[in-house]
Amino acid sequence: MSPTATTTYTLTATNAAGSVTATATVTITARHATTPTITWNTPASIIYGTALSATQLNATTTVAGTWAYSPAAGTVLSAGAGQTLSVTFTPTDTASYNSATRDGRDHRAEGDAAHHLGDAGRHRRRDAAERARS
Repeated sequence: MSPTATTTYTLTATNAAGSVTATATVTITARHATTPTITWNTPASIIYGTALSATQLNATTTVAGTWAYSPAAGTVLSAGAGQTLSVTFTPTDTASYNSATRDGRDHRAEGDAAHHLGDAGRHRRRDAAERARS
């Protein structure tokens, strides 16, 4: 249900002698479309070469409708930080709800799988480099 504004008018008809001949009350209700709130957390970094999927493109709202992401699912981002993801939501009920857009989801595509191994990965790479020098 969208928000409404209601105004009531009372109409009174009088004759030339000033006598009331009729009274009617009219209520007019105007509906205003609202813009739904999009909830979309900043996605975690992905490994370079991984295509965008529902893991990153997972915005929600409480209103039924369709989503259009930019860049779209299946896109492979270039490496590095500061890449912007955006989404446009189009409601099914366009009489009650407006479309909504959310921009500015900063995303990072990391350089390689070893980058995600944390300390264990760094130690394995260091140990391998030391073995290669011996």
